[in-house]
Amino acid sequence: MMKYETVLSKDYSNMVKGMAVLMMIMHHIWGFPEKIPGLLLSNIEVQIGSAAKICVSIFMFLSGYGLYYTFYKKGEIRVWHRVWSIYKRFWQVFFIFVPIGFLFLSKPFAIQEFLQNMFCLKFGYNHEWWFLGTYIELLIILPVVLLADKKKVFPYLVIGLAVLLRGLSYFVNMNSGGVSYHMYNFLYYYPSFFLGTLFCKYSLFEKFRAAMAKETICVAACVVLIGLAFVVRSKWNVTEMTIVMTPLFIYLFVVFFRLIGNANKVFLFFGKHSMNMWLIHTFFCYYYFQKEMLMISDNAIVAYVLLVVMSLLSSMVIDLIWRHIHDVLIFLSKK
Repeated sequence: MMKYETVLSKDYSNMVKGMAVLMMIMHHIWGFPEKIPGLLLSNIEVQIGSAAKICVSIFMFLSGYGLYYTFYKKGEIRVWHRVWSIYKRFWQVFFIFVPIGFLFLSKPFAIQEFLQNMFCLKFGYNHEWWFLGTYIELLIILPVVLLADKKKVFPYLVIGLAVLLRGLSYFVNMNSGGVSYHMYNFLYYYPSFFLGTLFCKYSLFEKFRAAMAKETICVAACVVLIGLAFVVRSKWNVTEMTIVMTPLFIYLFVVFFRLIGNANKVFLFFGKHSMNMWLIHTFFCYYYFQKEMLMISDNAIVAYVLLVVMSLLSSMVIDLIWRHIHDVLIFLSKK
C-alpha cells in the first residue's frame, strides 16, 4: 500500500477536518437565510454557504480513509470500542448543552425522547446531529464489507454497492422521519465513506501525484476536474458530482497546507476540536440565544466569525470541564 510518500497523513487529515468544520459552520450560517432572520446575506454568500455542504462528504471520506488505514495497520477494527468512544465524546456535549434547554428555555422533557436523542436514534434536540447517527451506522457495516478485502472483487463490490445504494436513496422519503430518515442518509453517504477506503487501500492520492510530472500539474488537473464536475452538477443536477469533487478538494487542501508552512497549525488546532465544534455550533446558530449572542451584528462575516469563536471556546471549556471531572474521579478511585 505505502509505495509512495503519504499525501494524507494523520496531521494533514486533521487539518482537512479543521477546514471542513469551518466550511460546515459557513454552510449552516449562510446556506439557510430563512433560519436566521435579520442576517444580511448577499446572493454570493448564500451560494458559498450552499456549496460549503461538500464538508459533509469530506468528513465521510476522511472517516472511511482513516478507518481503513487503522484496519491496514492493525488487521482489525474494534467497532464497538470505537462506537463507545464516539458516544463518550458526543455525551460530553450532550449532557452540557441539552440540559440548558430544559433549565433555561422551558424545553419539554420526556424520558423516551431524551434516550432516543442520547443514542442518536432521533435528533429532536439538534437536527444537525443526524451525521453522527449515520456515521455510527456506516462504522457498524464496515467490517462486513471488509470481509472481502483480500478478494479481487473488493473494489467492484464497493463501487457496485455505492451505485446501488445511491440509486436506492432516491426512492426513500427522508422527510417522513424515523427509520426512513436514517436509511436515506445511510444510502446517500455510503459512496463518500467507502470511496475513502478505496483511496487508502490503493494509495490513489499517491498514485495521482506520481502520475503527474509536477505538483502544479496536479493542482491544475484538480481545478479542471472540479470545474467540469461543478458544471455537470449545476447544469444537469447530477448530485453525484459531489462525490467526484470530494477527493479533489482534499488534495488541494493538502497542497495549500504544505504551502503555508507552520501557519497550517491553525487548521490542525481546529481539526482537533472539529467534532465538538460540529456538535456545538448549531445550538448558537439555530436553537439557543441566537438573538442575544449570534446576532449582535447583522453582518454575515461578523456573524460567521462570532459563531466560529463561540463554538471553539465552548469546545475548549467542555474539554476542560471533563478533564477536571476525569481527574477528580481518578483521585477518588485511589482513596
